[in-house]
Amino acid sequence: MSARRHTPDPLTECANPAVGTAIEPWQTVVVESTTSTGSGVRRYGGRDPAERLADRLFRMLEAGLELFGTRGFAAVSIAEVCRIAQVSRSAFYDQIGTLENLLMAVVSAIDTQAVDRISAELRASAGGPFAGRAQRALRSYLSVTCADTRTARLCYVEIVGVSEAVELWRAQRREAFVALLIRESQAAAARGEIPDRDYRYTALAVIGAANALACEWVTTRGAENGISIDRVATELAHVLAASFTVPIEIAQAQRPFGA
Repeated sequence: MSARRHTPDPLTECANPAVGTAIEPWQTVVVESTTSTGSGVRRYGGRDPAERLADRLFRMLEAGLELFGTRGFAAVSIAEVCRIAQVSRSAFYDQIGTLENLLMAVVSAIDTQAVDRISAELRASAGGPFAGRAQRALRSYLSVTCADTRTARLCYVEIVGVSEAVELWRAQRREAFVALLIRESQAAAARGEIPDRDYRYTALAVIGAANALACEWVTTRGAENGISIDRVATELAHVLAASFTVPIEIAQAQRPFGA
């Protein structure tokens, strides 16, 4: 008996899912093949079981995006997700499990696209000045996570403080961005563009600034008040450039306050 694994990325360009970028374990659909003749997989309506499960998962993720992104995580029930997605409760429990898992799965899908967009931008601007590359990468990331009010609310408001498990997951995701910033800073330092030093805390500070600015943009309805994502990206680029290009004397940084 064999297994087929499908990891749909359901929010890419709002298209129907296909086998693609892996996001998180609960988004992996495992389908055991049957022992029937031929390929071993029975097809219904022209689709095999894996395709039907992927489509059902896609509908649940889209329902999560719409409900969490418009009403808020705390105001949504499993029954509502199932109704919007047109799936049974048993299907929800089998493929997702909990509302927390659904929230993380949706945010992870958005996050994965954003990281892919950053990676593409960094490849396209390879060898360019650090500050310009950073600004374009930030704009690419925000163009995905703040694509509309639903995605922005999910990524910067609803995902915060849900539970200990979700906070642990957020910390793990944050480490991936820290690693990306450190790699870029080390490369820039090797080219002589910025000082050669430890940038871990600087990376964390920039990520914190990005979260704070994006949260402000969401909660104050920045788009409706004429504040564009480009403006937010530009502000973040200033923060990043100032943080990464100014040398820090390690001895002074380690002295006790008031010394």
